[in-house]
Amino acid sequence: VATVFEDQQNFFQTQINQANQRMMSLRVDLAAARNDMKRDPLTDTLSRGAFDLALQQTVALNFVLRQPVCVAIIDLDGFARINESSGHAAGDDVLRSISDCLARTFVRRSDVVARFGGGQFALILSDITLETAQKLLQRVLESIRSTVSIPYSSKDQRVTCSAGVTELLPSDPVAALLTHTT
Repeated sequence: VATVFEDQQNFFQTQINQANQRMMSLRVDLAAARNDMKRDPLTDTLSRGAFDLALQQTVALNFVLRQPVCVAIIDLDGFARINESSGHAAGDDVLRSISDCLARTFVRRSDVVARFGGGQFALILSDITLETAQKLLQRVLESIRSTVSIPYSSKDQRVTCSAGVTELLPSDPVAALLTHTT
């Protein structure tokens, strides 16, 4: 009787160990999936949802630290026209090239670069003045104009972008930031 009981106990312990290993594997997979959801698959920048969350966290932190924070929107000029005339593959390549320019310009750990939607990108720049943010944006816009062209086009067509930036003020609600970028 004792050996039957020990055999059953060993069998159940093995089953429990296997179930625990499977649960651990599922937890790892779930964490990876959650992390993937935070990224835009095309540009590997943050997604819009991750940007919105980062903005809320930055606003909360700004009230505590009292550091300047700027929010910027960069809009690819004529993005729909690029997709229509050169194809969506060309539009995708342009978006990836722009995200590369943004990643090379905004390199601090505190900088947030996200795909805002369509041909738009959004930035959160902490501990930076509006004047400095404007200079950085001008530099990145010039870099895009000089280095990003429309692929699969018969002409050497350069890409241009427009940008707006605003400085976070302690009295600004989060939603107002995105409607007041200049």
